[in-house]
Amino acid sequence: MRQSARKPAKFWFILVTFLILAIIFGYSSFRNSFFRPLEYLSTPFLRMSYSIGQWIHDLPRPFQDKKSLVSENDALRAQNEKLLQENSLLKALQEETAVTKRMQQFLNSINSRGVTAHVIGKSSTEKKTLLIDKGQDQGVKKGLAAITENGILIGTVSDVQARTSHILLITDSSQNIAAKIQNDLSSPGVIKGEFGLALSMQLIPQNDQVEKQQTIVTSALDPNIPPNLLIGTITEVIKKEGSVFQDAKVVSPIQIERVETISIIIPADESL
Repeated sequence: MRQSARKPAKFWFILVTFLILAIIFGYSSFRNSFFRPLEYLSTPFLRMSYSIGQWIHDLPRPFQDKKSLVSENDALRAQNEKLLQENSLLKALQEETAVTKRMQQFLNSINSRGVTAHVIGKSSTEKKTLLIDKGQDQGVKKGLAAITENGILIGTVSDVQARTSHILLITDSSQNIAAKIQNDLSSPGVIKGEFGLALSMQLIPQNDQVEKQQTIVTSALDPNIPPNLLIGTITEVIKKEGSVFQDAKVVSPIQIERVETISIIIPADESL
């Protein structure tokens, strides 16, 4: 009986002792001293575990946000295409403004007026012509000169409608332009197209001194075409035995058929 009575007493003694120790470790500085080495050793592992957890969290989730990522990618692509288009339109507008400005400066330099036009088509026949977006309503008339922004002659108006016109290029074989060489004698001649590809100057006086690299410009013989418009330069001189004339091959400084913007020169006595 005495042994059985001692067991509960022993149990309660152990329990009370455990609680006292727990209180000591929980609320005294002794606990900090006891667990500090353990905390010191575990801190690097805790830091590493946290970093790994963050890295795993930042990894792409292929399924969770797939739909939103696809939608966002499509939106960004559409925005990029819009920006490219706007940039292209702005660049084209800037280029057109610069071309128009240079044309006006040239026209002012020769005391002339002009109608700026855009090429909207090319001939599909043997005739070398360009279709432009200006016509009778804008003061365009048959026979007037068509020039580039730098004042280079590319042809003459061959047909006119209300709002469109055709430009017969100087390279067309049916074209005849009164011209002169910028030499000491201002040697006269006629510019003709050769098979729609090249130019030649014919009917040049045989005794005139004609050389390569001399410049060809329009003469003042045609009232519809101002004088001294640049046509091209001489690349070859052809003398004919027994003839009173000589010929010259001429090259334009530009690719005439690739011109996009032109100006039709309006004579001084005409009104727009």
